[in-house]
Amino acid sequence: MYFFGARSREKLENVHENLIEILYDAIEITPYDFCILSGYRSVEEQDELYAIGRTVLKNENPVTWVRGGQSRHNSHPSEAVDFAPYPIDWEDSWRFGFIGGLICACGKARGIEVEFLPEKGDYGHVQLK
Repeated sequence: MYFFGARSREKLENVHENLIEILYDAIEITPYDFCILSGYRSVEEQDELYAIGRTVLKNENPVTWVRGGQSRHNSHPSEAVDFAPYPIDWEDSWRFGFIGGLICACGKARGIEVEFLPEKGDYGHVQLK
């Protein structure tokens, strides 16, 4: 059984309680460890990440697809988190997909809809619907 480390727990401090419950359900039953990379982001932080994806990365795998104020990360408490299988392997889309699907299933079990949209290129992002 896996559990969230100190950094992941810190990232969850400003996340919506429904999403926190779902993530804890998922980490307790997953066969693959995962960590939380991001929860709440201010509008300014969101804009900085958006700019990085368009300048430093030149639109190749941008950090975020939306500007500040347009992300579920910007609500307080956050209605979105970014996760990654641990140890992190950005090329392992299978584990990202498995974990994202598991998180959605845990939400469904609680009667809470969760979105995971890998078809939009956002493999490590889930949000309340």
